[in-house]
Amino acid sequence: MGFGQLPAAVADKSHHREFDNPTIHSIINGKIGRIRPPTESAGDCRFMKVLTTVGWSIMAASLLAMITGHLGAGHLSWISDQISTYAAVAPQGYLITASIWLSALGLLVVGVVVTRHPILGGSHLASIAMALSGAASAGLMTLAHYKETARSLTALKHSGFWAIRIQSFHDAGLMIFFYSAILFVMLVGVLMTALHKPVFDRALGTVVFALAPISYLLMTTRWPKYVGFSGVTTGVNERAALFCLWLAAAIVFALASRSTRAVGTQVDVQGAQGLR
Repeated sequence: MGFGQLPAAVADKSHHREFDNPTIHSIINGKIGRIRPPTESAGDCRFMKVLTTVGWSIMAASLLAMITGHLGAGHLSWISDQISTYAAVAPQGYLITASIWLSALGLLVVGVVVTRHPILGGSHLASIAMALSGAASAGLMTLAHYKETARSLTALKHSGFWAIRIQSFHDAGLMIFFYSAILFVMLVGVLMTALHKPVFDRALGTVVFALAPISYLLMTTRWPKYVGFSGVTTGVNERAALFCLWLAAAIVFALASRSTRAVGTQVDVQGAQGLR
């Protein structure tokens, strides 16, 4: 053994260690540009499964509380009265308020899902989606905390200072929530359509994107007049628009749940092969 040379056994181990490295093999074979990113760990998969399950539970509970809160309010009309009016004066308005708080929590969960999960193809724009979902959630929290004090502009004109101030916060929360949620759904839909390879996933992304402008039009146009409703239809407009946003979140959760199961199966297979 000459000076500066390793013992034969050590050199042999070093040689095998070097060429057993998949990165070295990729460089040698000219495939460095096609190295696959590391897969999610089993812990990440379990976290995402729990997160999507919690998200589904929150969305279901929110919808159930919203429907139940409308019962027993014969003096109100879901066609003309807004959801905030039911929350303020309906006998079971506390359930509607709870539904709004649950919806705010659900938006945060959706934001975490699209940030932590490769549902958006690992795009850096997912952080913007998280910010938008957080803004929408903050708007809902403001909306739930500052309850409606006037059902119409005429009633607001005859209200006192504190009632006007509370109503102002309430209306601001509604605006922040609605427009942030619209932008969030549009961004998620665009990224799902552009970055996913399966045709079915792209179709779901297109549906999610389309639900955003549809929700806006349902909220701001007089479409109820053309389907048989008469008089004030603010309640119909609002409920139809918000249901579109709820449906968009449900589609995102459905795709995340399906992708999580697929990734979890891949991790289990890789773990089983590693034990062989």
